[in-house]
Amino acid sequence: MAIPKSTTTPRILIVFLFSLIFSTGVNAQGSITSPEEYFGFQMGTDRKLARWDRIVEYFYQLEEESDRIKVYNLGPSSEGHPFLLLLITSPENMSRLDELQAFNKQISDPRGQPTEEIGQAIREGKAIVFQSMSLHASEVGGTQMTPELSYDMLTRNDEETERILENVLFFMIPSFNPDGQVMITDWYRETVGTQYEGLWMPWLYHKYCGHDNNRDGDYHNLPESKYAAKAMFVDWVPQAYIDHHHMGSYGARFYVPPYCDPIRPYADPLVWREISWYGSHIAYKLEEEGFQGILNAAQFAGWGHFGWHWITPFHNIAGMLTESASTNLASPVYPPRTAESWRTDVPGIRGTVYIPKPLAWGMVAFEGHRRTKKIRCMVTSRYGCQEPGNHTKGSLP
Repeated sequence: MAIPKSTTTPRILIVFLFSLIFSTGVNAQGSITSPEEYFGFQMGTDRKLARWDRIVEYFYQLEEESDRIKVYNLGPSSEGHPFLLLLITSPENMSRLDELQAFNKQISDPRGQPTEEIGQAIREGKAIVFQSMSLHASEVGGTQMTPELSYDMLTRNDEETERILENVLFFMIPSFNPDGQVMITDWYRETVGTQYEGLWMPWLYHKYCGHDNNRDGDYHNLPESKYAAKAMFVDWVPQAYIDHHHMGSYGARFYVPPYCDPIRPYADPLVWREISWYGSHIAYKLEEEGFQGILNAAQFAGWGHFGWHWITPFHNIAGMLTESASTNLASPVYPPRTAESWRTDVPGIRGTVYIPKPLAWGMVAFEGHRRTKKIRCMVTSRYGCQEPGNHTKGSLP
């Protein structure tokens, strides 16, 4: 591989859904430490934040306890904290990473290659999914969710999980801004219980760019951007990518893809259709499980600045954005219930941690179901880049 390796209480509905969706089977991995055991509290507990150094330690412990996860330290952040990339997949896939990476190279750029070899890559390759968390460090839910999501994927042994692990290489950036995560956590712990609890820090949460680190998805000036770009645009080109964010507190509870109009016309049309495909499935699953206030195809346009989730379509990657209703860092917000459709039973941080988890899980589950179709879509759109508008070039097996 080209990537270097280093070694307020939830409401009854949420508790029910949690047990329904994420109940674990018999753990064939042996004893794996849960986030609650390691951190001493459930992820998303009001007024509790896990700090990045402890989260990093937890991921390394999971790597020691399970053969379904690899932890890659891509290098130091702008202020010297480890920038991690996690890979979760089956042990069999772990043993074939060089071969699977070669297939991914063929799939992501099939131009000039024999049709038979492309057909083999489609049949034997795996779907690649990237998800990144808390690019904006004050949007704490994404990073706080990752220990729990990882634990579920390492301990569940039901049919759906086995299908995901078999068919998908799931790469996750648990914190896109480790420096800001440390700053925000330290600030919050210092101010909790005071009149300043939940207020923003009076300084930027990134040394060089503050909130605008997402704009660096286009320019790659920051070390964090360089690590992510190499992993996602060079080493492992995914079929799908989601960047998890927070938004305002008083509107929808959750925004999911697709973007609303207008969109930028220059990416391949199939990529924009794939984003709608993913988004419709995600929204359906959330509504099916009883979540309220789910918004899609609105508020966030496809014609945006070239941040991470907006630049990926021009790499033939279905790049998407989610937005959770914000809390005041780890302190709950109780919005007025002026519109029934926006009601929520989770006003605290547990909502911003728990609600993205079914989405993140559903994303990789969708890839697990549709692995071959998604890979073929990437190959077809790559041919379209060779001859714009031509999606029938060649005869794919």
